[in-house]
Amino acid sequence: MNNIIYFDNFATTSLNEEIFNEMKEFLVYNYSNPSSIYEFAQKSRVAIEKSRENIANYINAEKNELFLHQVELKRIIGQFLVLQCLKVKKVVI
Repeated sequence: MNNIIYFDNFATTSLNEEIFNEMKEFLVYNYSNPSSIYEFAQKSRVAIEKSRENIANYINAEKNELFLHQVELKRIIGQFLVLQCLKVKKVVI
């Protein structure tokens, strides 16, 4: 499947190794609720906000324009990282 880009991943998504390495800390070690008041949970909040900034910059938007459910945001961040790894410059939806 090396030559296939598979986007029909509604229930489950295979992660690119580079993307997994970037997200590993939050998938394995720091999987806290970013809305929580605890200090360790704020690391997740900071990562989500940084991702929103990166995505907003990539699509020429303001980060406060990205109001997404956390699960939806994770999916979009994953797809965004895939596009970055593949060095895709333009996406047509």
